[in-house]
Amino acid sequence: MGSANPFSGEPTPELAYVIGVALGDGSLNRKGYNRRIRLQSVDLDFVLEFDRCLSAVLGTRRHTPWFDRNRREIHIEASSVLLHGFLNQDRTTLKPWICHSRSCVSMFLKGFFDSECTVSKTGSIRCYNSNIRLLKFVCILLVSFFGIQSTGPHIGTRAGTKISNRGRSYFRRRSCYNIYIRAGTLEEFHRNIGLTIRRKRVRLETGLKSQIA
Repeated sequence: MGSANPFSGEPTPELAYVIGVALGDGSLNRKGYNRRIRLQSVDLDFVLEFDRCLSAVLGTRRHTPWFDRNRREIHIEASSVLLHGFLNQDRTTLKPWICHSRSCVSMFLKGFFDSECTVSKTGSIRCYNSNIRLLKFVCILLVSFFGIQSTGPHIGTRAGTKISNRGRSYFRRRSCYNIYIRAGTLEEFHRNIGLTIRRKRVRLETGLKSQIA
């Protein structure tokens, strides 16, 4: 049977982070009666932060990650019928939990950007997703709560484009869009949102230092 861990649905920064990841790299799976919340990533620090928040939301012990040698990814998952059903709602329904407080908005954005952003060698940030309305919502949150300005969404790769990722190729089923954080507000992003993944955070910090120099 699927696990009914005691998920209360209380708005917290940890739940907001889980929502952000679920709308990004996270996935919701069902196998028989089992309902799983899962993250697969090449970054251990990202996986561990997601697990920290997931465990806090469910009131459980930390889960054990495992490495998929074929996909070269680290996996973490938890089973919960209640949380699975909660996260399976659309963004509009989840908005009260996302916008419950400034700290909830910050953690939601952090989870989403941990999932979906790239940071260039010069520290610039782009965030990608196929849901253009979700990206517009993210832009509104950034500027409304933190004064962080962005451009877009811009069209990136169109549906039908062949994509190669770590040795695997596939055709994109939906067009992908991106938003760009304006250079003048990267400091505000770093201070108010931040990034969990060290390799991305270091690039952002290096870029900010070069701006000062």
